[in-house]
Amino acid sequence: MRASLFVVVGEAWIADARCHRRRRKRRIAPDEESGIAPARARSAMRCIIGPCARRVITQVSKGLFLDASKLGCARPSAKIAAQTRSDLTTHAALPTFTLPSALQAELEIRKSRFIAYAIPVADRDAAMDELRRLREAHPAATHVCWALLAGGQSGMSDDGEPSGTAGRPILEVLRHHDLDGVLAAVVRYYGGVKLGAGGLVRAYTDAIATALQDAPRVERIALASLEIEIGYADEARVRRWIEQENHVLEASAYGMSVQLTIRMPVTAIDGAREALRDMTQGRAVFRDSA
Repeated sequence: MRASLFVVVGEAWIADARCHRRRRKRRIAPDEESGIAPARARSAMRCIIGPCARRVITQVSKGLFLDASKLGCARPSAKIAAQTRSDLTTHAALPTFTLPSALQAELEIRKSRFIAYAIPVADRDAAMDELRRLREAHPAATHVCWALLAGGQSGMSDDGEPSGTAGRPILEVLRHHDLDGVLAAVVRYYGGVKLGAGGLVRAYTDAIATALQDAPRVERIALASLEIEIGYADEARVRRWIEQENHVLEASAYGMSVQLTIRMPVTAIDGAREALRDMTQGRAVFRDSA
């Protein structure tokens, strides 16, 4: 993956270097056989990250592929473009991992207590609820610093510590362990001895790293709810199917028909629709899942 992405970014760099040379009214032709720019052009490329390269890097960092022809630089070969798209699709499909249960560890560093928590959470709202509980459990704590990795809902806080000395180190430990859907928080009780910026970074890093040491990981599976409306005659059959498939029946309601809400992995939704249609001979009515 890296090699193909480097080629795309490299072509953007070449385009930026050419623009730079034109602005300086220099004519530096590439070698006709190899197509590689000579020394002065390569030197210009090394010291320039122009708009083309910046746009490619931005798109790649977001997990997207941007057609190089739209950047005003040379289009990458079809083989390179196809490989890049394939690499990015494979990367996006990689599983993510979380913790099976909450973990805790405590360190004492120069009279300050550092109590570290690593808590699996579904999203940012759940993480904020956990932080409220921690603050209620430690009303006399000097700081409650935290970091969250939960897809697009990530965040961090130094909670009064010098900027970059608490939240960022905690976040880097989570990234090192390749975790997602985890809130890492460190409660500090100040002991009267200042640690300095470097000492704080080491203390918060060591605290959360101790909590995560040899921690088991489980695959994080995205869940969704499937709402289905069926007749009373089909209810028993559908309930047996839910139990056999190890899905969760979240809610049920009864009126002119039976309405069931089933919780299952996102990847199982399409297969479940087909199975339930066959089971009810097409009588099942589905609502949007969430």
